[in-house]
Amino acid sequence: MTLISPSGTLIGGEVLAALSYALFCTSLEPADHPDDNAVRAAVLHTIGSDVNRSCLLQVAQEAGDHPLRYLERISWCRQTVLLTFYRTAMNCVPSARAA
Repeated sequence: MTLISPSGTLIGGEVLAALSYALFCTSLEPADHPDDNAVRAAVLHTIGSDVNRSCLLQVAQEAGDHPLRYLERISWCRQTVLLTFYRTAMNCVPSARAA
């Protein structure tokens, strides 16, 4: 999968995975119905903090201990990241708005 960053640069699935894992490690929940600003702030805080170092370990631990809960949460994280970052990027690319 390829995304378009706000600057118009194509970014790959690794970025989507990293952003999704970062969201996974936050306290945001689907029931909170976080808006785009809350999602961006939480993801960027996780990426820019010491929490980032243990994030992958937390994701792996949850996947091993609670696979169904992990699948549900990572699916929500991935969808939320796509909607938040992809929609924002598409609104910044003039040719994409016309499509």
